[in-house]
Amino acid sequence: MPLVVAVRRCVLGEMFSRRPILPGTSDLDQLEKIWQLCGTPNQHTWPNHDALPGCEGVVVRFPTQYARRVKQTYER
Repeated sequence: MPLVVAVRRCVLGEMFSRRPILPGTSDLDQLEKIWQLCGTPNQHTWPNHDALPGCEGVVVRFPTQYARRVKQTYER
């Protein structure tokens, strides 16, 4: 999914819920909150994510693998 689409969905979600979806306190906290909601990236969901610039060791730093739970969180 292109990043622009994901950002639009977050903005719409915040407008509908009238609260921040991912209120991180730092870059790393923000990243973990994104993974808790959208799932931790892996080679199946995001091939070669670990080869992106700046991603060296990021997944190692967060050993917990989160499952995607967007639908369960916002299902009515």
